[in-house]
Parts: sequence; structure tokens; C-alpha cells
Amino acid sequence: MTLPPASDAPGDVVVCRDGVVDARIAAQLLPDGLALLTHLPTGAGPSQPTLTIAPGASTAARMQGPGDGILLVIEGCARLRWGRGLGSEAITHPGDLLLIPAGIYHQIENEAARDTARLAVLRGGTA
Repeated sequence: MTLPPASDAPGDVVVCRDGVVDARIAAQLLPDGLALLTHLPTGAGPSQPTLTIAPGASTAARMQGPGDGILLVIEGCARLRWGRGLGSEAITHPGDLLLIPAGIYHQIENEAARDTARLAVLRGGTA
């Protein structure tokens, strides 16, 4: 099941659940993103950069850029906030694919008391 974007405005964040990526999103990722999508079930490889967020911590709020960001949640749950005043949000779970377009202000927060959140950075630098 794919969650709809927070709005239909171009350039909004998309969270894809259960490894399902709809045709519209797949078209946005072509051609260079296609190889990334074929490797989703295995998660991060040995040389794949990862973002680790300790319990109760968060990334600094930042603007994505210059390219689009693609992150895969490997373990833990995290709250992704984005947009004006970080007012849009989604709770992410292992297996969720996060597509963050260039120019989108965002932050990832781990609200868990004990569990670390870990995300594979598939494209676009750190979160």
C-alpha cells in the first residue's frame, strides 16, 4: 500500500509503505533510481551509507539538496517532519521508502525511549 503524498503539489515528500512504489513515483526515479528500487528487499549493503538516530534524538532540520533524497527505513520507527514550519509529518517503519525532493525542508526524529532508528541513504546525502 502506498500512502498518498501530503498534497498533490509537485515536490512534496512521499512515503511508500511495504516496498510498494506506484508507477508515478517509479517514473520520477528513472533512469538512475531504477537500480536502487531493485535492491529494496535487501536493505543497505556493506558500503551503503546509513543514518543512525539514537533514542530521543533527531537530525538537524535542513533543506534537501541539491538532488532528491531517497531513504529506506531499516530498523526502528521515526517521525519524518517536512514543509513550512515542519508542519507535515509521517511516522515511518522498517521497509518504508522516503522520497524527499530537493528544496524540501525536513527533519527526522526518533521518539523511541530505547530503540535506535536506522535508515539507508540510497541517494541525496544525509537526512
